[in-house]
Amino acid sequence: MGCLVWDPALFQIYLEVGRELNLPTAIARNVLDQPNFAEHAGMITENDLVMDRKLTLYPEHYAAGTDQYYLGLLDTLGAGLNVLYLHLAHDGTESAAMAGGVEPWGNRWRQLDVNAVTSTAFRRRLTERGIKVVTWREVWRRWLAR
Repeated sequence: MGCLVWDPALFQIYLEVGRELNLPTAIARNVLDQPNFAEHAGMITENDLVMDRKLTLYPEHYAAGTDQYYLGLLDTLGAGLNVLYLHLAHDGTESAAMAGGVEPWGNRWRQLDVNAVTSTAFRRRLTERGIKVVTWREVWRRWLAR
């Protein structure tokens, strides 16, 4: 996933399709601010939706525990449009077949994500921190109304 942001030519096509279909594209300021994305940043116009932060788990986070990672992430989340990319699936035969035996982002890891973000502790932390969960549809509707 994310292959459209790595290559500038594909990124340009991604932006053009989003503009043509009047869809917000998943672009994040914290990604564009990285040195290897300088060319990409120049392709953004004032009509493109740019999220403040894209957040996700990487293999090194799983070793420390998904529950603790997500709770810590909520504790440090800044104001703005933050998008948390989750890889959710129940650990079963279908997700195991989909994962093909791969450990990173595989069926077991996806179940850990489900467990973490559906936990009482996670929901409590959202409330304590005043974090509003929105759908991509809500983001799209607000973006259209701009």
